Amino acid sequence: MSTVADGEASSLIAVYYNRNKSLRNTSSQRMLFLLRLSPLRLIIGEAVSGHGNSEDQTAERLVQRELNVNCGMIKTRVLLYLATATILLGTGCVPYDSLLNYEQAQTPFAEQMIDNYKPLLIQPNDILHIRLSSANELAIQPFVMQGGEVAAGGNNAQGLLINGYLVSAEGTINYPSIGTIKVGGMSMQEAKVFLLDQLKPYFTNEPIVDIRLLNFNVSVNGEVASPGTFTVPNERLTVLEAVTLAGDFTSYSRRDSVMVIRESAGDRTFGYVDFNSPEIFRSPYFYLRQNDVVYVQPLRRKVLTVQDPLTRALTWVSAATGIAAIVFTLTRN
Repeated sequence: MSTVADGEASSLIAVYYNRNKSLRNTSSQRMLFLLRLSPLRLIIGEAVSGHGNSEDQTAERLVQRELNVNCGMIKTRVLLYLATATILLGTGCVPYDSLLNYEQAQTPFAEQMIDNYKPLLIQPNDILHIRLSSANELAIQPFVMQGGEVAAGGNNAQGLLINGYLVSAEGTINYPSIGTIKVGGMSMQEAKVFLLDQLKPYFTNEPIVDIRLLNFNVSVNGEVASPGTFTVPNERLTVLEAVTLAGDFTSYSRRDSVMVIRESAGDRTFGYVDFNSPEIFRSPYFYLRQNDVVYVQPLRRKVLTVQDPLTRALTWVSAATGIAAIVFTLTRN
């Protein structure tokens, strides 16, 4: 065995390169790359031991040796990169498209007529806040619930709920001095007009009636940042706003099939909205109703990561073992 120093090896390669036009024409970039290499020593066996091999043969063997060494190094790096990328893709990466809203088509820029919003209808177990006012304070006293709004004063939410009017299973409330009034199935505006008609005979000047829903609750659960039940102070809430109240989606939320569970008039319905499509704005479930439940499903990638600790440990051990085996096999040659 003999060794050739870096300078001698480079000279032999340069001579071989200059004598072979075909190599120079087809592999010039590769040869320039080889000339920049800096191995300390090259073992070439009998190449320069005086056994009759020419300088061209020696340089050719050097070139081939360098190609083999560097191809092996490149192959090892590529396989390591691929193994790492495979593990990362399999354990946590989420496609870009699944993180976008309304991406299947452009969000419309032209004005749209809102034809899918309907006012809330009063249902059993709703709690109503009825405010009655008049220029004559004494005139309204018979129609105010004892311990109600006049006595309580202020706007304490808990106090309003306690002193509100609970709608019975039959859709009725008991109003002071008037008795049982059926308001179930009416909108807030319709109930206000109906109650005002009942009160007019008792007043010289028409009183002012205001009716609000106190327990407009919406629940959002599943793959959101902060699931929970939220009380809405107004009577209009969209599914977009509900998800925002819950802290927005996570990276593992399935946005193309968000379920809305709705109970109305003794029936339960299930609807789905697609946050990846502008058609969500036209959905009958875009505007929520009292006691709606919004459920956000997780992506399958998230489901696959929720495993018992032993399974997760075995997955990582198997991946590490595979990488180690690849490195050992490639570096030993």
